[in-house]
Amino acid sequence: MAKAYRKRRKVEAFLTLGCLKAGWQGIDGTVKDQPLDRSLVANISSMCHGKGLPEKATVEAFLTLGCLKEGWQGNDGAVKGKPLDRALVNNISSMSSGKGLPEKAKVEAFLRACLPESGMAGH
Repeated sequence: MAKAYRKRRKVEAFLTLGCLKAGWQGIDGTVKDQPLDRSLVANISSMCHGKGLPEKATVEAFLTLGCLKEGWQGNDGAVKGKPLDRALVNNISSMSSGKGLPEKAKVEAFLRACLPESGMAGH
C-alpha cells in the first residue's frame, strides 16, 4: 500500500510541474493557472516510457533547448523567447521513444545535419 501511495504522489508531482503547462516559457509563475499541455505530457511520456518519471530539472532542461524552438537555424540566441516547435518535439519524441529525454548535444548534432549549408553561415 505504501509503495502505491509513493507512486501516486510521484505522478501527482509530475503532473503539476509548471513546465508541463500550456504556454510555459521558463517561468512557472506565469502559467500557474494554465491547464496541463496534454500533448507535451504525451511527448515526454513517450520518451520516458519504461524509464520512470523524469525529474523537474531534466524536463525543464529539455524544454528550454534552443534547438527545439521555432525557427532555430543553429543559433540559440536567435530564437530566445520563441515557442517550442511542436512538430519537431513530436518527431523527437517519436525517435526517442523509450530512450529517455535526449541530451542537447545529441539533438543539436541531429538537427545540424538536417540544416541546409546556408543555415550554418554563422558557425
